[in-house]
Amino acid sequence: MGRTRFAALSLAVGLVLGALAVPAFSAQEPGLDLERLRQGWRVFNEKQCTACHAVWGEGQALGPDLGRIATEFLSAAQLAGVMWNHAPDMWSRMISRGIPVGEISEEEMQSLFLFLYFVRFMDEPGNPVAGEALAHRKKCVSCHATEPGEPSRGPDFRTLGAEVNPVVWAGKLWNHAPEMYREMRRQGVAWPTFEDNEMVDLIAYVRSVSPGGERSYLEPGDEGRGRKAFEEAGCAACHEGSRSPGTPQLRDLARNPRTVGQMAGALWNHAPAMAEAARSAGLRWSGMEPQQMVDLIAYFFSMRFYQETGDPARGAAVFEEKRCGLCHGEGAEAQDLRALAGETSAIRVARFMWRHGVEMLQRMEEQQIAWPMFSGDEFVDLLAFLKEGRT
Repeated sequence: MGRTRFAALSLAVGLVLGALAVPAFSAQEPGLDLERLRQGWRVFNEKQCTACHAVWGEGQALGPDLGRIATEFLSAAQLAGVMWNHAPDMWSRMISRGIPVGEISEEEMQSLFLFLYFVRFMDEPGNPVAGEALAHRKKCVSCHATEPGEPSRGPDFRTLGAEVNPVVWAGKLWNHAPEMYREMRRQGVAWPTFEDNEMVDLIAYVRSVSPGGERSYLEPGDEGRGRKAFEEAGCAACHEGSRSPGTPQLRDLARNPRTVGQMAGALWNHAPAMAEAARSAGLRWSGMEPQQMVDLIAYFFSMRFYQETGDPARGAAVFEEKRCGLCHGEGAEAQDLRALAGETSAIRVARFMWRHGVEMLQRMEEQQIAWPMFSGDEFVDLLAFLKEGRT
């Protein structure tokens, strides 16, 4: 990578990891702290991952852009599966370019995984031109002025653009949703919904028409406080129980959406239904301070990184189908994976693969065994099976 492009990438990552205006993880659970994110970036750099992979468009394009690798979230186990699938091609490219595969410690691998997870839930820069089109198509400008002298039933968009943090936007949308819903019903205006990164584009447009102003700087998000906010706001009453049948449960909330901006859009999209459900259940709509929203989203994203829902029975079938037992079964030449029971984790499996993978690949090629590929949740299920040690 050229020095200019590398400097740009370093600056972008440094700003994201160093800014207090974005959610981060606390150290309440091993690996979920801001320093580990910084360490993950250092590992990504020092292991020369930047020689093949870009992040947010900055870097080489020989491999996938790791900031945009998928349209949905990847847990640690799913990320390990993606790494496994692409490992032979990665090793081939590294060897051809004279890049050593090298050793990665368990701590380094954990930090690297956390970094790759983190950069993928931060939003890519929005498109203000697309956002302007959205503002007109969704009829936002019918209530919110964008030019001097225009009538404005709601807040003038030019006074809102100082906010650059999509989490703060999520909080503002949440707090004002009931009032906006009532006004829109009074006017006979349909509640607009946003898909994919449309909310990020809209925010980019609002920022573009703002003359600037004070920005909100918040503490890094804390998943412990986020869990408390989830309970105190009454979210748990519907999203962890049967009070509101058909309501998405916490596990579903933790899996979607993929980015912070998409989270803001999802909160907006479902505000009318949530308001109706809250009223039917006799619950008061609880507003949130910006810091509470930061903590809440940190709670969602930190939880889904480690939370796995693999099925050991399906994992046993995957173990047989992928012929893992040829090398890792009882009496086989390679390590019996039953020894990893209770200690198997996505991080350890990824490190084991990276440490022994080239040798594994060579042996499999000598025995004319194809490198197994995993799709969907197969790798997650396999890990769940290995944790039980019943190989």
